[in-house]
Amino acid sequence: MPNGKSIQLSVLILKGAATVTKDPIVHFQGGPGGTYSSYAQVLGGEFGLGTSRETGREIVFFDQRGTGASKPALMCKDNEEVPACLSRLKAANIDLAAYNSEESARDVEMLRTALGYEKLNLYGQSYGTILAQTVMRLFPGSVRSAMIEGVSSVPFDAQLPGSPKALESALGRVFEECAADAACKAAYPSPAKDLDDILLALSQAKVDPSGFVGVLSTLTQFSQGKSYIPYMLRAAATNNEAKFNALGPILEEAEGYQAAVQQTLALGALIVVNCYDYGPLATTARWNAVNGSARPAFRAAIPEQPLPCDLLPTSRVSDAHRSPFASSIPTLLISGSADSNTPKETADALAPSLSKAYKVVVPGWGHVILGFSEPCSTSIFREFVKDPSRAPNTSCLAKTRFPTTIP
Repeated sequence: MPNGKSIQLSVLILKGAATVTKDPIVHFQGGPGGTYSSYAQVLGGEFGLGTSRETGREIVFFDQRGTGASKPALMCKDNEEVPACLSRLKAANIDLAAYNSEESARDVEMLRTALGYEKLNLYGQSYGTILAQTVMRLFPGSVRSAMIEGVSSVPFDAQLPGSPKALESALGRVFEECAADAACKAAYPSPAKDLDDILLALSQAKVDPSGFVGVLSTLTQFSQGKSYIPYMLRAAATNNEAKFNALGPILEEAEGYQAAVQQTLALGALIVVNCYDYGPLATTARWNAVNGSARPAFRAAIPEQPLPCDLLPTSRVSDAHRSPFASSIPTLLISGSADSNTPKETADALAPSLSKAYKVVVPGWGHVILGFSEPCSTSIFREFVKDPSRAPNTSCLAKTRFPTTIP
């Protein structure tokens, strides 16, 4: 309760099982600034009620402080510039320094005690993986297991999420998977060369590569079990306009999903929490160190975006938040092989700090996997919740499919 003012959290408890354990699954939304209402369409399906029923556990959804239906929400108005938004929130006597991952982790502990739970099974997606790690560090005795998907980690990924290097790494994995798949290799023998040829042609024609790179980014972040990237690169490299245009409905669906999430996002919370998480680490020098080797066209299309942290009150986040921490809590790390937002390199860097870490890479999937009820990872997730002491059985992971035609 900063400055003597209360913060109200909106909480939803999903119960799909007749008998429940004393250790629920607690869901941490991404963003930062996301809200559980963006998951409304899947709460009644396999992701929500199905998982509760299969694991015998309640699922606790809550809007983190500053987001969604929690009060106050750090929302910016439509078309409001960031400085004006932050000034307006401060003028409303909101202590912005109180909106950070460590305070949200303390909220989780208060929720646990208020609701009478013994231990928690944490599930975080995207930014929610940072909140999960913060709870693991501050309240290890309250955590039975952790499942983190689309892994971010403050000590390991500053200037990486959604960056030129992240896109390049994701594309590299797509190309490797294509080369290992006989049908893809036959249809698309050299997607990396196709990419280089396209970027060279754009450069010679003095065409801004941002639109093309944006399509690549969309097709990685929102890949759902199949990669259209080799198809798209071949179509563009051969000037096959009809094939390229056939991607239109797929891109529209992905962009529609992204727009729906953005509509519920508390932009003020995103800026404030990111500043208090990454501020001292998000330097131009680090940006260049992380992204300097990426293709120039990628760097031009995805430039550095400095955080406006100088507009905020002094941080009260501890130095430990930006340092690696050790944990023996059983932790499942789930990455999509094609994810260019939170690439698997972050999970690779984090895992050695966790003595009971199990990494799962889901072929052909992007930034959101469980939220789309992907059956193999959903099964792995549920079995891990039931018994986090065992390494997950990943034999169900299917091979990526590379379409040669689009209906």
